[in-house]
Amino acid sequence: MSQEPAQLAEGHWCNQFISLWCQNLEDGIVLIDASGDILTLNTQAEVLFGLDAGTVIGRSITELIPSLNADMFENRQVFNTYMGTGVHSGGTHLPLEITFSIFQDQGRMNYLVLVHNITESHQLMQTNGKNPLEQLSPREYQVVRLVIEGQTSREIAESLTISTKTVERHRANVMFKLGTNNVVELVRLALANGLR
Repeated sequence: MSQEPAQLAEGHWCNQFISLWCQNLEDGIVLIDASGDILTLNTQAEVLFGLDAGTVIGRSITELIPSLNADMFENRQVFNTYMGTGVHSGGTHLPLEITFSIFQDQGRMNYLVLVHNITESHQLMQTNGKNPLEQLSPREYQVVRLVIEGQTSREIAESLTISTKTVERHRANVMFKLGTNNVVELVRLALANGLR
């Protein structure tokens, strides 16, 4: 018989020490299962996303952080950090630093997702008066050029001799750095800043 997510969180994962630590951390913490479904989250995550834990438990983490994809959950590395975009319940997009830590609880694979809102530092990067494309790495710049040409992630991967997963990561990092939420915005910004 399987336990309900809230019982799993209270009974096994969030003992008193960890629960206290999680609630006093400034960053949001979301515990998800191997398929990306939310098991529990701390108060800071509730505030960050503007949602009550009771309304999101059992739903996909991609509803809060659309920039995440299933490939990230297949990566079995113990610790990963990504830049991504989250969505507040009011529709505001939030630039986030997302750190995954994988662990097993009673034979089940779970992820601890630490979510840090970097809106302030992201706004600073966008208002420094420079061409926003200057903040891209040479590889990210190559990826943007190929996106503008209309190439798919698979085609870009073949052109640059890298994996499709790596292309997706570059695209996510580029969109984060440039403050864009989709490919259309990315192409507009790149063209407006002289990329041809």
